[in-house]
Amino acid sequence: MESAELVKVSPMQVRVATVQVDGEVAGADAFNMDHFGGILPNVGDQFLLIRSPDDYDTVTVQRRYFTTEAATRSIYWTLVVKVAEACSQFTQVATNALAVTDYLEAAKQGGPMPEVVAKRRKTNRVG
Repeated sequence: MESAELVKVSPMQVRVATVQVDGEVAGADAFNMDHFGGILPNVGDQFLLIRSPDDYDTVTVQRRYFTTEAATRSIYWTLVVKVAEACSQFTQVATNALAVTDYLEAAKQGGPMPEVVAKRRKTNRVG
C-alpha cells in the first residue's frame, strides 16, 4: 500500500465586504470562521461593534457567497453587509451588553460584592 501525501488545509476564511452609499461593494476584512464562533453568519444576521452605549456600528448580512479562486486555489466565504438602519433596540442591546460585561469583569476580578451585585441588578433591571 502506498503512503498518501498529507495535505494541509487552512482554516476556512470569511471575508466581509460592505455595500457603500453609491452601491459599490468594497472592503477587505478577513476573519477565520472561529471569529464567528465556528458558524457562518446567515443573511439577515446583524453585527454590532460597540465602543460605548451611544457609539456603535451595526451592519446586516445582505448576501453570502462561497468563493473559489482558481488561480490561487483559495476557497472562502464572502459576506456582503450593509449599514443597518438605526433603531432604539440597537442602543438597548449595546447598553445591556456593556452592563453584562461590567458585571462579568467585576465578578472575575473579585470586585467588592456590593459593586458586583449592583452591576448584576442593573443588567437584569432589578431594584
